[in-house]
Amino acid sequence: MDDTEFESPAHEEVQADLRALFRGAIRMTLEALLEEEVRELVGAGLWQRMVGRADVRNGSYLRTLVTTAGAVDVAVPRTRHSGSAGDVLGRYKRRSGELDEAITSAYVQGVSTRRMGKVTRALMGEAVSRSTVSRVTRTLEEKVEALRTQPLTQAFPYLYLDATFRRRQVGAHGAERLRPGGLRCGRGWTPAPAGRDAGR
Repeated sequence: MDDTEFESPAHEEVQADLRALFRGAIRMTLEALLEEEVRELVGAGLWQRMVGRADVRNGSYLRTLVTTAGAVDVAVPRTRHSGSAGDVLGRYKRRSGELDEAITSAYVQGVSTRRMGKVTRALMGEAVSRSTVSRVTRTLEEKVEALRTQPLTQAFPYLYLDATFRRRQVGAHGAERLRPGGLRCGRGWTPAPAGRDAGR
């Protein structure tokens, strides 16, 4: 492609797209925690049949929250007799700036039990169980991993490439050729095209 055909995106455009991604991260995290809150109200997980459950689910409604990344519509689950799962949102509004930073940092650096444990305890109370933290972390890990590992088959507005070149050993000999591989979203080890200098 001729250099004159390339137009570098404006800083404002990049910032707008990043804010959209962060809004998605905040929404997914809050909805995962609201699911845990309604699980406690009902006494059972989604689609679980349990004897002695305290209540039953009764759909959800959308609530708009103002975050540091912009307005986010969050699905708030309801129960038939105990009302809505609202404690999480009340705690969130009191510390939204701090929590937004923690959530987006976890998505950028990688979702972990330690990082999400801080967010979960802040939104559900210090007495939250380890199993709850693990469930929330696992749910978010699956969502983030699906995003990270999707093939780059669609059109992307920006593509940032970074790489570390390493010499691999095969037995007693250095490996000069690497097998072909495809690009994936996010961080990770991706083999370069065949040939030491290919693609440079």
